[in-house]
Formats: sequence, structure tokens, C-alpha cells
Amino acid sequence: DDQKLVVLNFDKQIPPDDYRPCVVFRTEGTSVQATVVESCKRHASAERSILSRMWESRAFADAELTCEGRAFAVHREVLVAASPVFAAAFMGPMREATTAKLDVGDTSASAVEAFLRCIYTEALEPGDASAVLPLAHRYQI
Repeated sequence: DDQKLVVLNFDKQIPPDDYRPCVVFRTEGTSVQATVVESCKRHASAERSILSRMWESRAFADAELTCEGRAFAVHREVLVAASPVFAAAFMGPMREATTAKLDVGDTSASAVEAFLRCIYTEALEPGDASAVLPLAHRYQI
């Protein structure tokens, strides 16, 4: 297995607060090129999004993702809407559909937390990108 850890360095500063970057990944052979495209201003709102509030409160969470002994309360509907892999796990004949529990292996609990936060809030800390990208690929998000 010739996996290598690659640190992504961007040529532009990712703007804080009211902006979200669009990062475009291009692959050619064994190389990957990452480019930050001009950021889009988020809709200014005094209220946080509904999904952000769901992430913070976890009220009515109906499933659990686990990693390294940590449990994350989640809402199956949110994960199923975000990922065909979660949809197959929680809606199909798999054990996860009946137990509402899914163990995420081959990563750290902090990566899973950042990944879930990204799904719910559409926010990703620049330092979490290299840990979240493999999860986003695995779950087809």
C-alpha cells in the first residue's frame, strides 16, 4: 500500500467568518491539484441554519456514530440526505439499519467530529481538511 500523507497548501488565505471557500480538486495520474476558487459570501443572517442548530443541540438524534470509543449522536435523515453510503447503511438490510449504530474505523474520533460538523454546518476548519477529505471520499460527499 503506497499511501502517503500530503499536506495541502493553498495560494490564497481562506477568508474567515462570512465566507466559504470553493476548493477544486483535479487528478491526473497519481497527482492531485487543489485550487481555491474565489469565495462566495454566505447569506447574512442573524439566525444560524437549522442544521447548525441540530448539530449543536442533538435533540431528537436517532442514531450514533462511534470511533475510538467516542460516540456521536446524529440524525439519520441528515446523514442519509448527505451520503448514498449512509443511505445504504441506514435504510438497507445492513445491521446499521436496525441498530442505528455505525462504527467508523481507519480514522480518528476528531476527524469524525470534524466530518460530521462539516455535514451539518457546511463549515470546515482549514486544519481539518486533510483528515476530513478521506472520509468525504469514503462516504461520497
